[in-house]
Amino acid sequence: MMFTYEIFLNYIKDNKTTFGILLCQMETHAFQQGIMNSVQSYIQSIIPGLSDKCEEQYIYSFMMHGCLNIIVDWINNDFNIHSHKLAEIIYHVCNVILAEPVSDAETSTANIK
Repeated sequence: MMFTYEIFLNYIKDNKTTFGILLCQMETHAFQQGIMNSVQSYIQSIIPGLSDKCEEQYIYSFMMHGCLNIIVDWINNDFNIHSHKLAEIIYHVCNVILAEPVSDAETSTANIK
C-alpha cells in the first residue's frame, strides 16, 4: 500500500503545475472535495464494516483533510522531502488512526464536562 502512495506522490510531483493549481487554490475546492470523496469511497471498500459507525464520518474527514493538507504543504514547500518519506508519513499516520478504535465510553456525551 505504501508503494501506491509513493507512486501517486511521484505523479503529483511530476505534474506539479497542474496539482499546484488543483490542490493549492481556494477556487478549486470542488476538485479537492471530489478527491476526498473518491478516497473515502475507496477506503470504505477495502475496510469493510467501518461505514456503519456514526463516528466514522469524522475519522474519514480527519484522515482526508489531513492527507490532503500534507500534500498541499509538500507542494507549497517545493517537494522538500522525498516522496518515499512522505508516503511513509501518510501511511503510518493513517494506520495509527485506524488502529486506535474510539470506544463508546470515550464518545459518550455523558462524559463531556
